Amino acid sequence: MMPGPSIEVCLNDTIIVDVRNHLMSEGTTIHWHGIHQRNSPYMDGVPHVSQCAIPPGQEFRYNFIAENAGTHFWHSHLGMQRGDGVYGALIVRNPEEIHEKLYDYDMSEHILITNDWTHMPSTSVFTAHHHGKGDNKPSNILINGKGKYFGNMTKVVETTMTQNIEKNFNQDDFENETTKDNVLTTVEPVTITSSSLLFEEQTQEETTNNNILSDVESGNTRQKRSLLVPDDDSPLVPYEVFNVAKGHRYRFRHINAGFLNCPIEISIDNHTIMALASDGNSLEPIETTFLVTYAGERWDFVVNANQNVGNYYI
Repeated sequence: MMPGPSIEVCLNDTIIVDVRNHLMSEGTTIHWHGIHQRNSPYMDGVPHVSQCAIPPGQEFRYNFIAENAGTHFWHSHLGMQRGDGVYGALIVRNPEEIHEKLYDYDMSEHILITNDWTHMPSTSVFTAHHHGKGDNKPSNILINGKGKYFGNMTKVVETTMTQNIEKNFNQDDFENETTKDNVLTTVEPVTITSSSLLFEEQTQEETTNNNILSDVESGNTRQKRSLLVPDDDSPLVPYEVFNVAKGHRYRFRHINAGFLNCPIEISIDNHTIMALASDGNSLEPIETTFLVTYAGERWDFVVNANQNVGNYYI
């Protein structure tokens, strides 16, 4: 699942979660983002600080009190696992909500989790940016794990050949990413995410890593960029949809589960939003047209469904 299952409780409930690590070679922990853990510090899920990482094939039980109300979330706290989808909502409702008169409904269906998404494993993106060989800009943004993607892939496969080279070299050289006379300077795999990803020079033809290998072995020096063409062959990836009824006010709970630290600006077409809380803390309500959030931040806001019946983009 992405996002993972929501945990929704009331203030001072006990939360018990068994986490089993099914990864092949990495440890993992779960952090309960927003829960203070004042009386249960060893449940905080920070590896090598409050607990040892859960080894592959092993299980650990988290047991703590939901001691502070608000919109929170859980996520892996090891490596880049959160960026690859290990996260979910953690909602602690307060029976004495001070803003309850400002909205009509506070529904589980209106939890809105945004995250930045890349076409490569998060570790690869972070490492490339750290060493100056890539940037930290996401390819697209997902809402509750859903979202379409159009346009050029951010991943470019490029082979640069010197003028005086042999056009053929053996398979072992290719696999080691080194060739005689520096023939091959960069060979990186392309992530194929759609049946209609195309190379610019190979119109209406699909390609795979094997095609890339064949081009490089034959001395083909073209630069190739994968394209996603939004035609009838593209998969019909659905948008996330939030249903509301005209004339009612709805409390939305927004969680920014991003990992690249790029700010996300959130707004709803033809609507204003009334911010009620930030990071689990109630605020003096303020009406605005958009909110800016960074990784790990949460906002609660009210949407007044007072426009004509229709679809409105978030």
